Amino acid sequence: MSKLTQTLEYNKETSQITICEYDDGFLDSSNDITDAVMTLALEKLYDDYNLEVGDEVVITKKKSLDKLTKFKIKGSNMEEINKYLTSIGFTKNDLGFLSHTVEGIDYILLHDPLAGYSLQYSYIGSRTAENSAVPLGKKPSLENVQDAFKKILS
Repeated sequence: MSKLTQTLEYNKETSQITICEYDDGFLDSSNDITDAVMTLALEKLYDDYNLEVGDEVVITKKKSLDKLTKFKIKGSNMEEINKYLTSIGFTKNDLGFLSHTVEGIDYILLHDPLAGYSLQYSYIGSRTAENSAVPLGKKPSLENVQDAFKKILS
């Protein structure tokens, strides 16, 4: 009776990740799965760090440390923006968007996958009403959000 064994192997010379099957210690088959593994690894990385299409993953290697590779994640600053908005009173509404009412002005931070983020606002005055938005772009910074508030209040 033969003994079948499967292994997952990385060949540094060919840069391939393969699934190898051995029969009684002798290589029986080898399938290159490099593209599939790399695609899945990148998908997991983007999911783990809540990255969106267009965000960057930068890999740097220090020359003094031969075997250390460091991943630096550059996201869209949304975590920082959400933290700021929450600190000034924004909460998630029934639809899952951050919203808040300040001095009679209703604000909501909206996200459109194609157009990006925008700060929507509306108010009703004694003789006027306004419903508008300040576009923030696909990768807004905290400064963009703070400038949008200044623009609305001016």
